[in-house]
Amino acid sequence: MATLNTKLLSAQQIMTDALKVSFRRNKRFKTKVQQVGADIKSSVTLLSSSLALASVEDEAAGIFPALPDRRQVLNGEQECLLGDKCAVGHGCPQSWADAVVHYENAARQDYPPALTSLGLCFLDGKGVVKDVNRAHELFQKAADAGDLNAVHQLGIMYQEGVPGSLTIRKDVDKAIALFEKAAKGGHYEAMNSLGFLYQHGDGPILADIEMAFDFYSKAAQMGFAKAQNNLGFLYFTGALDAQRRPDYFQAFSWFSKASARGNTSALYNMGVCYESGHGVDLNEELALRCYEQAVDMQHTNAMASAGYILLRRHEFARAAELLRRASERGSGDALFHLGQMYEHGMGVVSSDDTAFQYYQKASERGHVRAHVKVADCLFSGHGAPIDRVAAFRHYVHGAKAGIAEAENCVGIMLEEGLGTNRSVQEARTWYERAAERGFPAAIYNLGVLFENGKGVDVDVPKAFELYKRAALLGNVQAKMRLAQQEMSEQVSQAVNKTPVRRPPSDPISVLGDDRLS
Repeated sequence: MATLNTKLLSAQQIMTDALKVSFRRNKRFKTKVQQVGADIKSSVTLLSSSLALASVEDEAAGIFPALPDRRQVLNGEQECLLGDKCAVGHGCPQSWADAVVHYENAARQDYPPALTSLGLCFLDGKGVVKDVNRAHELFQKAADAGDLNAVHQLGIMYQEGVPGSLTIRKDVDKAIALFEKAAKGGHYEAMNSLGFLYQHGDGPILADIEMAFDFYSKAAQMGFAKAQNNLGFLYFTGALDAQRRPDYFQAFSWFSKASARGNTSALYNMGVCYESGHGVDLNEELALRCYEQAVDMQHTNAMASAGYILLRRHEFARAAELLRRASERGSGDALFHLGQMYEHGMGVVSSDDTAFQYYQKASERGHVRAHVKVADCLFSGHGAPIDRVAAFRHYVHGAKAGIAEAENCVGIMLEEGLGTNRSVQEARTWYERAAERGFPAAIYNLGVLFENGKGVDVDVPKAFELYKRAALLGNVQAKMRLAQQEMSEQVSQAVNKTPVRRPPSDPISVLGDDRLS
């Protein structure tokens, strides 16, 4: 079964490579590629028949026509096809250098797809020395000849701009004009690029989710996996709803469609849905399976997510392996989880110093919870020298990201003047933000301000309402304060119930001085 699964995944990879080529060949292989994709998905799901595997492998191999007789004089299309085979290593050793030779032969015959493919080689430095200006020239020549892939590539270049280039500067308006030209010709990658621009906004283009949805939908309906995944993301995040309510069922549906077409990000997103129970029954086993398949396709976030599931299962060796692989590829999540492993001694020797190093690296990659961990270390001196000023800065970073724990810590440091100027009024603001998120310690700290009149008017009833809220959420300090108050009230009641006895009269006042003489 395992061998069958491996072979099926191999066939799926052939299909994915062919699909990439089909975008450059003006959908020449689109129908066959999509049918093979459906067959592979069915076979991977069922894993029931070696005959199904044989059928899929035959179809996958048939995506590329046979090599022509090398003694023949090849036309531009044939040379370009040979270049594609060398690029993906189908029927011959994978070699970008050989691919470039065939693309150049076809380009000399002014075959537009070859001009575009050669331009991509110069753009990425594959088989040739990277030369962005040469890539631009080839794209322009192919675009002038009507190649929509080249038109789209020119749009990408103007969308991003080329640092140091005088001819290829960022020009979003020009990029949109090129994307629209390609999209009108049915180029679904260009439709997706327009969707991305309108989803995020760029320069003169304001974000417009409805426009993004329209372009993604058009490309998705044409079977473009990246657009299907992007459409799923809009549903998952609630971007399409006025109240920002997610539609997880639609999201999972689109992720599934994109995954079936070989989109690795969509496969990862399916794992997220299974792990969280969004749009599908919660199933950690299926989540891990999706992540591991995405790991096989070198998806960094999948490495981190699979590692975290294994960490929760106490499969520390495999978890550490995946997390380290992801961290080497720049994953902030992986660095953060490695920090947790060393902080708590999970499968490794506990080390505050090593934990701090991982947390610091994760914070440098924008991981907001890592900022809070770094602040904890700097505040307490665990794993790093005490530095309250730096701790405050890291807590603020986490607080601005909406982490209640960090908001409460910023409040404490402002109230006490630790690492920053003292400001009880600002402290109250941060306590209130954390309290709105239901953070027990912040609710208690807010109560202390009202009981003692620090930065606010004294309001004891409100203070004890806050203590009760915090106590219900498990805050120990609030429980102790309520217990103290209850004991104080009991003592007061006991004193009030004790009869008042008049003390005996002073004997001097009764007897008079003369009685003592």
